[in-house]
Amino acid sequence: RLDRVGDRLDWSLSWFDGHDRMPRYRLAALSPSPRLAVGHDRVQVAGADFAAAAGRWSFRGEAAYTRAAGRGDTLRAV
Repeated sequence: RLDRVGDRLDWSLSWFDGHDRMPRYRLAALSPSPRLAVGHDRVQVAGADFAAAAGRWSFRGEAAYTRAAGRGDTLRAV
């Protein structure tokens, strides 16, 4: 994580490369009886956020780009 705190602007950049904490279940076999396999997908996340002050106003925002094995890519911004 890289961050900067200033008088009027705070910002940070972050990166995560690891495994998702939420397990992913998939059907491993149907016969002779159904069986589920549990695994944790690899995930990579790049994020950025900022907060700025202008008088009595403050502006904040954040965004994250996620790449998860088997799930495709997503971009989320607030």
